[in-house]
Amino acid sequence: MKSTFKGQPDFRFSDFLLSFWCGTAGWFTVLSLGLLISGFFVGESGQSTVAVRRFLLLLPCGCCLSVARLIRLSDLRPALRILLHYFITLLSLFLFLWLPTRNAAFSRSVVFLLIVTVLYTVIRLIFHFILSAIKKRKNG
Repeated sequence: MKSTFKGQPDFRFSDFLLSFWCGTAGWFTVLSLGLLISGFFVGESGQSTVAVRRFLLLLPCGCCLSVARLIRLSDLRPALRILLHYFITLLSLFLFLWLPTRNAAFSRSVVFLLIVTVLYTVIRLIFHFILSAIKKRKNG
């Protein structure tokens, strides 16, 4: 199977699955720790437990974020890669992390989407500037 990933001429389906599941496991770990730590500090009156349903929704969220990462690494046009990565990231955070909190009032949802969009843009710009500085230093 021909590669759809940059710099990898012979990318097999098993490599794709390995990359997908490793990314999912990584995201699940990061999201789980974030949820547990936030539950510890924000928990009501000393109660530091997290609902099992919210915890289990971290796995499909991690899967979506892993797919978004694989799309970002693909050979698609750069603008399409960034748009797909953004929409999949936004959709997964909204569906699996925001909606289950029962804070789904329209105004709160719009604020959440705006905050995620601003954070995404800032993080992408920081990475862009860091990578372009590294590339300039290598070439120049």
